Amino acid sequence: MNELKDGAEFIQVNWLEVTGCIDNINIAKKTSYDVEFTVSLMTGAFGWSDSPVYLMAKWEDNTQWRKVNLTSEINVKKMISKTIMITKGKGNNVDKIYFGLHEVWNKKWKGGLKIHFINLTEI
Repeated sequence: MNELKDGAEFIQVNWLEVTGCIDNINIAKKTSYDVEFTVSLMTGAFGWSDSPVYLMAKWEDNTQWRKVNLTSEINVKKMISKTIMITKGKGNNVDKIYFGLHEVWNKKWKGGLKIHFINLTEI
């Protein structure tokens, strides 16, 4: 993985699991958020046509998944932004939202994915 000022580039991976969380969400203020992933495929990217990625967002007991085929959805600028909405689940007022980008099922080598940013927006 190369870390760049404007993101992270994955040169060659067999297993992709990028995860994180946002702490101290103001649970009294909002109950829904969009988690936006902005990625691109670099020149020479390979292995993604058979490897859809899955966006994940989790808040309390509510987990959402969204399947994205990068090679068919990349636009003219070679960049894609996909959003997954998460609403507060029924739990103990957990103030963390977990998110992730996953491709762990194909078991083939793939490369040239760049993650530009992940953005959390109140709805």
